[in-house]
Amino acid sequence: MATRYLLPCQCGKKSEVDANQAGLTVRCACGAELAVPAMRGLATLEKVESAPAAAPTSAAPAWGARQGVMFLGAAILIVAGLAALFFWIRFVEPVTLRPDYQEVNRERNEELSLEDSFAEWREKLQKGIEIPELEMQLEKYEEYNEGIMQWEFVCGGFAAIGLLLMVVGLFLPEPRGGRS
Repeated sequence: MATRYLLPCQCGKKSEVDANQAGLTVRCACGAELAVPAMRGLATLEKVESAPAAAPTSAAPAWGARQGVMFLGAAILIVAGLAALFFWIRFVEPVTLRPDYQEVNRERNEELSLEDSFAEWREKLQKGIEIPELEMQLEKYEEYNEGIMQWEFVCGGFAAIGLLLMVVGLFLPEPRGGRS
């Protein structure tokens, strides 16, 4: 910034001038014409205390609403995906019967006579075939699957919210000045 000087007038007022005006004439607020001295003469005049230089204008902030919404959406999507993966890996178990289930039934069936075996099958066909151990295992598995499905829906819901936030972020206006 160029140094500014105060050029006194006969009226008592002072006009600001700079080195570019050396040797020219300027008009005072009172209307009088003042001759601006040469460079040597300017050095003898009172200098104006200049205001500190204005801070250079900075570019738009790197993170605006658009980037914030997209980051939040991506973070939610990633957390939901990791949670779903955790539940899938941690809790998926196959239905298993007792390890000796076949052996126990085979031994029992071998002990029955043909008539007793036929009578047992007739009774089961009339009432419905129910195997208590298998029914208990299947009920446990169904309850287990319902719990897993609930967590998968929760994780899927959060993932959908995260994806929606990312899409909304794409349509938000960019900060003024654009990207650098």
